[in-house]
Amino acid sequence: MSGGLEEIGQGCVNDYVQSTSVGPKKLMLRRAVDAYERLQQLRPDDPSIEARKKFCEGRLQIANGQFAIAVASLQESLRRDPKFACAMNALGVALGRLNRPAEARQAFEAAARLTPEWGLPPFQIASQLIAQGKVKESIPYLESAVGFNPRSSGTRWSLLRANRLVGRLADAEQVGLDLIKMNPAYAPAYTELGLTYEAAGNALKAADAYDTYLLLAPNFADSTDVKSKSERIRTQAARPVPTLRKKQ
Repeated sequence: MSGGLEEIGQGCVNDYVQSTSVGPKKLMLRRAVDAYERLQQLRPDDPSIEARKKFCEGRLQIANGQFAIAVASLQESLRRDPKFACAMNALGVALGRLNRPAEARQAFEAAARLTPEWGLPPFQIASQLIAQGKVKESIPYLESAVGFNPRSSGTRWSLLRANRLVGRLADAEQVGLDLIKMNPAYAPAYTELGLTYEAAGNALKAADAYDTYLLLAPNFADSTDVKSKSERIRTQAARPVPTLRKKQ
């Protein structure tokens, strides 16, 4: 029984370690908290159980929008295990939601020091910088996050978009091509590639990218706008090129 409960609880930790985005799963988190509570009854002298239970509680509280309570839970987790990087990073998330960006940044940086090869802390720092309008400053952190977790489509998309926004179009294109090579069905990559090609003056390649997006995501919220972009480009491409020469 002890092993089964520990496996359920550890699933909450493993999910966070492998994640690069928000959106925790409430049912999984509730099960993890319950499992750790029952495990405490079997192993009351194990402080690591309380640390992990408080971490899972903190994640659940973040998911429920209870950010101040989550801060208290995560601080309690860290009091029991100051080197628990997952709790430190989640603390940064909760502090950020409470509009305490400086403290959140400190927590993310501390998590990165505790686990130097984990992709989530640099991704969180990058997201914070982007929200502050510091897109160029976010790029090194996104590059680190991609390096640590190259299978994350969302992180690669964020790097693609950041490069496009600051005008690094060749870099943006390469990131986008690497992304669709890794995950050809990741629809958001094609809209960003389309915007990149448009910015670079390659309208027809942009239209091809938009059309691929529409094949993958015909009913997404922005599908109508993307379709309009593609149709506009192809209509303009079909027009004769203006000339000053007199007709013969």
